[in-house]
Amino acid sequence: MRALAVCLIVANHLKVPRVRDGVEMFFVLSGLLITEVLERRISRPDWRSAFYRRRQARLTPALLVMLVAIVLIAAMSTVWSVPTWAVLSSATYTLDLTTIFTGISNTGPLAPTWALAAEFQFYLLWPSVLIWLLARPWTRQRMAGLLVSVAVLDAMLMAAASDVFSRSFVAYGPLFRPVIALPLGAAVALTGKPTRRGGTVLLIGGAAAIIWSGILGFQDHLAVSTLLISMGTAMLLRSLRASNPFLETIRRFLRHRRLTGLGRMGYSVALWNLPVIMAAQAIGIDPISNRWWTPLVILAILGVSFTSFRLIELPFLDWLSPSGNRGSPRAETPLLDTEPLAGMRL
Repeated sequence: MRALAVCLIVANHLKVPRVRDGVEMFFVLSGLLITEVLERRISRPDWRSAFYRRRQARLTPALLVMLVAIVLIAAMSTVWSVPTWAVLSSATYTLDLTTIFTGISNTGPLAPTWALAAEFQFYLLWPSVLIWLLARPWTRQRMAGLLVSVAVLDAMLMAAASDVFSRSFVAYGPLFRPVIALPLGAAVALTGKPTRRGGTVLLIGGAAAIIWSGILGFQDHLAVSTLLISMGTAMLLRSLRASNPFLETIRRFLRHRRLTGLGRMGYSVALWNLPVIMAAQAIGIDPISNRWWTPLVILAILGVSFTSFRLIELPFLDWLSPSGNRGSPRAETPLLDTEPLAGMRL
């Protein structure tokens, strides 16, 4: 699923027709996996410091290297112009907030960091909310239902806001797309395995919702499209927990080492794909106007992302891993019951 989300993001930046980005998929996956990680570790006395150290090690070093590279290229050439406020906002995980106040969503190669900012803010707020929920005398199904209701209500508010506020505020602020997708992922984490038939129904319904979101289009039906792709992703993830021979085939496919490898590099690809595309366009290699260049640019994206993953992300994650697991690509990897995201590192 993470590999699919990465592919959708790259395809969207390459302007592939009728393809919307996979940001909501990343949000749903984060909501699911962070909730599971917290549930396992929240009883430990040092869980909070360990949780935030790992989040920082996972996100900040690679982000700072990308920002330094972008600023240096901007200073030495005319490839792109990067506002100082956008660089500072990206470095402090607040680009989504400054988008609201400035009304500017087109920040060039830094544009994707709005989603990273929203996710980091989720890391800050969600642990306390989850602790409060788990302390209530509620069933897990009731908690999951509450989170789904929050997502649906926020989609309704998003639809209303689209007629009142600027598109930058609605599409790239912190109040709508993240608040729809992240709770749905958390809701999946709080529910058990569906039945065999239920898993099949969820699989078909989730795939249909994602396809429908693409048919509707992000530009014309922002709120409905966001809810559909978020709900569809959550349904697919829940379906993969069912004990079903057909779903087991899909799980084996999703565990393929090429897909899990791309999934593990997902953060680096999300950071670097737009800067690489824009740099290629600046030197006359435009994969959008001339599709013959597309494979070359995709290879460049994968090459830069792999370098960032191996030289920046993994060393910092290994530094925080138990000594016996250092160097292992699966160190402290949270696994789902029917793990479709094997090898993904948080």
